[in-house]
Amino acid sequence: MQLDEYISKACLTESNDFGQISWRFNKRAIRLLHGVMGLVTETVELSAAMAKLDRTNIAEEYGDHMWYVAVVCDELGVTQNDFSNHPYSSRATMHEIEGDMMDALKRHLFYGAPLDVGLLRGSILDICHNLFDAMLALDLNPYSVMEGNIAKLQARYPDRFNQHDAVSRNLEAERAILESHDADTARQDEN
Repeated sequence: MQLDEYISKACLTESNDFGQISWRFNKRAIRLLHGVMGLVTETVELSAAMAKLDRTNIAEEYGDHMWYVAVVCDELGVTQNDFSNHPYSSRATMHEIEGDMMDALKRHLFYGAPLDVGLLRGSILDICHNLFDAMLALDLNPYSVMEGNIAKLQARYPDRFNQHDAVSRNLEAERAILESHDADTARQDEN
């Protein structure tokens, strides 16, 4: 079978009843999709930062991960108490957990399956534990990483999110904020 024939036949089995699909794209599904897509892209960006051994960029990518964790946690009602009481077992890699989450969203959005909230809640808690463990292993304070992420975002969006500032970023200024925050954290740790 040639590629053109395969594409034609494969598309006959695609879930493309967009009338049925579109009503499942509600606020909850969109926020969860945004959060999980963000986790996937941040995992790739973290790998690149690790390859460069750039500590500031590594901390930034962990902070960005935590931002997406926050979106998913907020939408699912996951709290610090849930994190503290979650029976963490390091069950899988980030890619595997993110893949499970993407699959749950795909099945819900495109196949009409009920949203597997239990899987999503357990997965986001596992991701949070994985991120904390990884940051601690690199001698990064997870709470300081989150503070640095918020400092960067407050500089990017002085009032609140807007599309212009999301795509027209001053990366040098953001890095300077992160480096300053990292230096401040190091001084606090010394005292």
